[in-house]
Amino acid sequence: SISAANIGGQVLVILTNLAAGLSGGGTVMLGNYLGSKRKDKINGAISTLLTTLTVMAAVFMVLLFILKQPLLRLLEEAFSQAEQYLFICTLGLLFIYGYNALSAIMRGLGDSRTPMIFVMIACVINIILDLVLVAGLHLGAGGAAVATVFAQGCSMLFCIIYLKHHDFMFDFKPSSFHFIKEEFHTLLR
Repeated sequence: SISAANIGGQVLVILTNLAAGLSGGGTVMLGNYLGSKRKDKINGAISTLLTTLTVMAAVFMVLLFILKQPLLRLLEEAFSQAEQYLFICTLGLLFIYGYNALSAIMRGLGDSRTPMIFVMIACVINIILDLVLVAGLHLGAGGAAVATVFAQGCSMLFCIIYLKHHDFMFDFKPSSFHFIKEEFHTLLR
């Protein structure tokens, strides 16, 4: 039962991440409009986000009802490549976590635009590498994973370089990394 839920859940994870990504874009839009005193645009952004996600949910509901069996057969056939993809992406978790932390810091300090630009650049890098590694060199899921990890590493590196060149208060030296228990508790809350 647990395995069945996990396999079926993979399809929902993809669809949920799509919604989360669009919602994150909505957050950025709203923050930008609010910060730039464009309150006249906020209602339209909210309306567009809610309408888009409602229509997408309805379309995906119908498609999943129709295509659920073929999708599950594909998931079963893709297991070995999925294992390779997961292994390679696991090697890049530092980049995923690092970029997310740095972009959250930048947004928390009032800069939501720069992390978005770095993600867009990383997406372009990822797409180009996918074309080269998957379509060109036929490396399959492993090639896609390498492209993803490399692009994520680039986005993290771009953040670090940007912050260092803009007088960021943290210097990224190993001696500067500290664990402060009270801050950790606040972070968890």
